Amino acid sequence: MGPENDDVPSIKPRYSLLTVGVVAGVAPFVIHVSSSSTSYVNGQLVAATYRDWVAVGGGAVAAICGIAQAILAARSEGSRSKNVGLGLLLVALGGYQLASGFGMFQPKPAAPSSMIVDRTPPVDIAPATKPPGPPTQPPPVCEDAKMCNTLGSKLRDAKDLAGAYRAFLAGCTADGRGNCYMAAIVLQDIEPGDPPKVRALLGQACDLGMGKACGELGVHMFTGFGGAKDVAKAFALVTQACEGKDGQSCYNAGVFHRDGTGVVASEAKAFEMFSRGCELDDAKGCNEAGVWLITGRLHAKDPKAGVALFEKACGLDDEQCFNLAKVTDRGEGGLKKDPVKARELYAKACEADSMAACNDLADDLMKGVGGPKDVARAKQLFQRACDGGNELGCKNAKIVK
Repeated sequence: MGPENDDVPSIKPRYSLLTVGVVAGVAPFVIHVSSSSTSYVNGQLVAATYRDWVAVGGGAVAAICGIAQAILAARSEGSRSKNVGLGLLLVALGGYQLASGFGMFQPKPAAPSSMIVDRTPPVDIAPATKPPGPPTQPPPVCEDAKMCNTLGSKLRDAKDLAGAYRAFLAGCTADGRGNCYMAAIVLQDIEPGDPPKVRALLGQACDLGMGKACGELGVHMFTGFGGAKDVAKAFALVTQACEGKDGQSCYNAGVFHRDGTGVVASEAKAFEMFSRGCELDDAKGCNEAGVWLITGRLHAKDPKAGVALFEKACGLDDEQCFNLAKVTDRGEGGLKKDPVKARELYAKACEADSMAACNDLADDLMKGVGGPKDVARAKQLFQRACDGGNELGCKNAKIVK
């Protein structure tokens, strides 16, 4: 009889444990079922309210199977290290699913910092379906919504903001949604201001069917201007305004879709919104869609189509001439390289407060590209770009001091 020893008998790997654990760990990736009560504080998702019970259950089962597999494998004489490793991988998978189920990896909504608000006075004067309420101050003499709108516009042009506000407010109370909107716009420029009243006036104009007001109200709800932040409502309002053919709101809706803010991110939907905004003559929508076509971000590259959108954007808004200047400077998208024309476009965009254009114009002035050198002017423009928040402008301003 051979010698005896106290070694633990060889135990074969429990592949059934691996199978169960892997299925449990992978199932949550396949089955997207969750229970969540999401809310937003300062624009961020409160993760404590989020539960994905499929991930929690699957993760727990996978982790338990992994621990059992690792223990059994450690006691066996077979491929110990390999089977222990498999068990630990299974524990890691289960842990990941548990963490995901409790919201640890829930993405925070990205702030659409490029969201815009237009201040163009509306020409829309329509009857109200319900009176918004009495004015807070005695209104100037104006008999109907149209007269109040005309008077308010004249007073605004004359820099009499208090008088303009009273006129627009009187028209809003009478029967004009356009006046409600303009009362809100003027009130934002009056110090110290009244943000809750601004939001209320935009809400009145939106309720009366003015898409532009709905879109701007959505932006304020996103930023928390004049009241609580509500990302979901903000997204719904800009989408509603876009459907009402407000091009600026279509662009803003595209930002929501692009960044996955308040909605599942979708590049296809974002491009659709940017393109729709461009069709409705929103310059930023044209520029954004043009960039996607130039770079092939969603579809195959189409430089000529992208340049065409840049040209439209520049024609709609001088500030949006920067991208057209870039492709002209490089000779892209079927354009002939033209430094002189590019410099003119940079100057046009810079004058309209495009800080990126000011930086590039300064670079041309430093090097004498597209025209004569002007180092002193270049230094001024680098600093202006920096003061306007352009990082390259700040770096260049330090270099040329």
